[in-house]
Amino acid sequence: FFFHSIPSSIHPMMKFLSFVVLVLLSFTLSSLAQECSGPCNPAFPTCQLSTCEGDVCVTSAKLPVPEGCCTRTTDCLLLNDDDDDCTYECDFETNQCVISECNEPLASGRCNSDRDCDDNNSCTSEKCIDNICVTSPNIATYSPECCNSAKDCAAPSDCHSVICSASSFRCIYSEIANCVTGDVDPYQYYEPIEGDGESDSSSEEEEEPGVSDIIGAIIGFVVLAALVLAFIVVLVLMIVQRIIRKLTSER
Repeated sequence: FFFHSIPSSIHPMMKFLSFVVLVLLSFTLSSLAQECSGPCNPAFPTCQLSTCEGDVCVTSAKLPVPEGCCTRTTDCLLLNDDDDDCTYECDFETNQCVISECNEPLASGRCNSDRDCDDNNSCTSEKCIDNICVTSPNIATYSPECCNSAKDCAAPSDCHSVICSASSFRCIYSEIANCVTGDVDPYQYYEPIEGDGESDSSSEEEEEPGVSDIIGAIIGFVVLAALVLAFIVVLVLMIVQRIIRKLTSER
């Protein structure tokens, strides 16, 4: 029917080419109407799904986006947790959030921000200054366990002492060894008594005399010697005077 509808004036070769074009067009249209040769399974099913479009499996991201998956890098921001020191970005080929970089663990006492210095101690306030953690008392707390000095702590019981820790700013109580009630100031750091109760002689050793002490001692000895010498001279003069008087009276 196709050939009969073509005018007879057209060359036979042109008729043949028209027939070939018609066959190819029919084959193309029939191939588009075919289904995919098999089931469409995505390579990364957690974050992707695959559908058949024509005879081709087309992969796309799941919507809404599941946790850990992405269609843009901002979808991975929730994974940038402060605890793992890693940042994440979106791999658009797999639609998965992947690690882009991780920071090296900080050395003790080193920091990049104030949160790196937090020691979970309510008595202290930590600041990151020049990448070093600086600890100071927390002025916003009213806990009886916190202190700036031992006087801020509750009075200890008998034979117990209290100190304010210079690092944690907490009151630390301890028992005093060989203590007699009322003998010690509980707010003073107390060295335990050794032996029979006598204090350690090494702690009471006198300091060595200084230059001023030596000069003062020399001046004292000189003055004393001068006084003794003057006394002797006066005594000799008195004896001589008596002898002269006695000789004069005898004449």
